[in-house]
Amino acid sequence: MCVPIISAPKAPAIPEPPKVIEPPKPIDIDIKKARDDERRRARASFGQQRTILTSGNGLGYAPSTAKKSLLGE
Repeated sequence: MCVPIISAPKAPAIPEPPKVIEPPKPIDIDIKKARDDERRRARASFGQQRTILTSGNGLGYAPSTAKKSLLGE
């Protein structure tokens, strides 16, 4: 009885590893400080704009302070 000889499959070629990406250059301390200060100022002014709902003159009209005695009056 003849037994066919089966060879093992060949392994595929190993692809090249990806090239190493050069890390970013260190940022100058003065530039980083200026950028952080600008972000902090922008964040602070944005929050302040959200809380001031009137001008320095007030509402601009007289608010109604009278209480109604019945609905619709």
